[in-house]
Amino acid sequence: MLKLDGRIPLSSLGRDVEAFFRIERMDRVGSLLQASVNGHGETRFLKVTYLSMKIGTAFRSSSGSGSPLSLSLSGQGTPDFWRGKLLAGSFPLGRLAAHLEVKDAENPLVKLRGQLLSHP
Repeated sequence: MLKLDGRIPLSSLGRDVEAFFRIERMDRVGSLLQASVNGHGETRFLKVTYLSMKIGTAFRSSSGSGSPLSLSLSGQGTPDFWRGKLLAGSFPLGRLAAHLEVKDAENPLVKLRGQLLSHP
Protein backbone atom coordinates (compact mmCIF):
# COMPACT_ATOMS: atom_id res chain seq x y z
CA MET A 1 0.00 0.00 0.00
CA LEU A 2 1.36 3.44 -0.98
CA LYS A 3 0.67 6.90 0.40
CA LEU A 4 1.06 9.67 -2.20
CA ASP A 5 1.33 13.39 -1.56
CA GLY A 6 2.32 16.07 -4.04
CA ARG A 7 1.97 19.56 -5.36
CA ILE A 8 3.03 20.49 -8.90
CA PRO A 9 1.36 23.77 -9.90
CA LEU A 10 0.83 24.88 -13.47
CA SER A 11 3.02 27.81 -14.38
CA SER A 12 3.99 29.90 -17.36
CA LEU A 13 7.47 30.64 -18.69
CA GLY A 14 9.39 33.11 -16.52
CA ARG A 15 7.27 32.56 -13.40
CA ASP A 16 8.36 31.03 -10.08
CA VAL A 17 7.60 27.34 -9.52
CA GLU A 18 7.46 25.25 -6.35
CA ALA A 19 6.84 21.52 -6.68
CA PHE A 20 6.86 18.73 -4.11
CA PHE A 21 6.02 15.04 -4.07
CA ARG A 22 6.33 12.19 -1.60
CA ILE A 23 5.66 8.47 -2.01
CA GLU A 24 5.73 6.33 1.11
CA ARG A 25 5.23 2.58 1.33
CA MET A 26 2.88 2.03 4.25
CA ASP A 27 3.47 -1.71 4.68
CA ARG A 28 7.26 -1.34 5.03
CA VAL A 29 8.70 1.21 7.46
CA GLY A 30 11.53 3.26 5.97
CA SER A 31 10.62 2.92 2.28
CA LEU A 32 10.19 6.45 1.03
CA LEU A 33 10.87 8.75 -1.92
CA GLN A 34 10.46 12.51 -1.73
CA ALA A 35 11.58 15.47 -3.82
CA SER A 36 11.13 19.21 -3.98
CA VAL A 37 12.05 21.70 -6.68
CA ASN A 38 11.97 25.49 -6.39
CA GLY A 39 12.62 27.57 -9.48
CA HIS A 40 12.71 31.35 -9.81
CA GLY A 41 11.76 32.53 -13.27
CA GLU A 42 13.58 35.86 -13.49
CA THR A 43 16.92 34.70 -12.03
CA ARG A 44 16.65 31.09 -13.37
CA PHE A 45 17.75 29.99 -9.86
CA LEU A 46 16.95 26.32 -9.16
CA LYS A 47 16.95 24.54 -5.80
CA VAL A 48 16.51 20.74 -5.70
CA THR A 49 16.16 18.31 -2.80
CA TYR A 50 15.74 14.55 -3.32
CA LEU A 51 15.67 11.75 -0.76
CA SER A 52 15.11 8.06 -1.29
CA MET A 53 15.28 5.30 1.31
CA LYS A 54 14.59 1.65 0.71
CA ILE A 55 14.96 -0.62 3.71
CA GLY A 56 15.56 -4.33 3.31
CA THR A 57 15.24 -4.87 -0.44
CA ALA A 58 17.94 -2.84 -2.17
CA PHE A 59 20.52 -5.57 -2.67
CA ARG A 60 20.33 -9.29 -2.06
CA SER A 61 23.26 -11.05 -0.45
CA SER A 62 24.10 -14.70 -0.94
CA SER A 63 22.16 -15.44 2.25
CA GLY A 64 19.05 -13.95 0.64
CA SER A 65 18.73 -11.07 3.10
CA GLY A 66 18.32 -7.52 1.82
CA SER A 67 20.40 -4.51 2.73
CA PRO A 68 19.14 -0.94 3.19
CA LEU A 69 19.81 1.69 0.52
CA SER A 70 19.60 5.45 0.89
CA LEU A 71 20.17 8.23 -1.63
CA SER A 72 20.10 11.98 -1.09
CA LEU A 73 20.73 14.81 -3.58
CA SER A 74 20.48 18.49 -2.76
CA GLY A 75 21.77 21.64 -4.34
CA GLN A 76 21.05 25.01 -5.86
CA GLY A 77 22.16 27.39 -8.57
CA THR A 78 21.33 28.42 -12.10
CA PRO A 79 21.25 26.08 -15.12
CA ASP A 80 24.67 27.50 -16.10
CA PHE A 81 26.25 26.76 -12.70
CA TRP A 82 24.51 24.38 -10.29
CA ARG A 83 26.21 22.93 -7.19
CA GLY A 84 25.03 20.15 -4.96
CA LYS A 85 25.83 17.27 -2.65
CA LEU A 86 25.23 13.58 -3.31
CA LEU A 87 25.05 11.06 -0.46
CA ALA A 88 24.44 7.36 -1.04
CA GLY A 89 24.85 4.32 1.16
CA SER A 90 24.08 0.67 1.52
CA PHE A 91 25.02 -1.43 4.51
CA PRO A 92 27.26 -3.46 4.41
CA LEU A 93 28.57 -2.29 1.02
CA GLY A 94 29.61 1.27 1.94
CA ARG A 95 28.73 4.89 1.44
CA LEU A 96 29.48 7.70 -1.00
CA ALA A 97 29.71 11.38 -0.09
CA ALA A 98 30.39 13.70 -3.02
CA HIS A 99 30.13 17.28 -4.22
CA LEU A 100 28.54 17.78 -7.62
CA GLU A 101 28.87 20.66 -10.10
CA VAL A 102 26.98 21.12 -13.34
CA LYS A 103 28.12 23.92 -15.67
CA ASP A 104 26.76 25.20 -18.99
CA ALA A 105 23.13 24.21 -19.54
CA GLU A 106 23.51 23.94 -23.34
CA ASN A 107 26.60 21.68 -23.27
CA PRO A 108 26.68 20.33 -19.69
CA LEU A 109 29.93 19.57 -17.90
CA VAL A 110 29.40 17.47 -14.76
CA LYS A 111 32.05 17.21 -12.04
CA LEU A 112 31.74 14.76 -9.14
CA ARG A 113 34.32 14.72 -6.35
CA GLY A 114 33.98 12.72 -3.18
CA GLN A 115 34.83 9.64 -1.18
CA LEU A 116 33.62 6.07 -1.32
CA LEU A 117 34.00 4.45 2.10
CA SER A 118 33.47 0.82 2.98
CA HIS A 119 31.70 -0.14 6.19
CA PRO A 120 33.99 -1.79 8.74
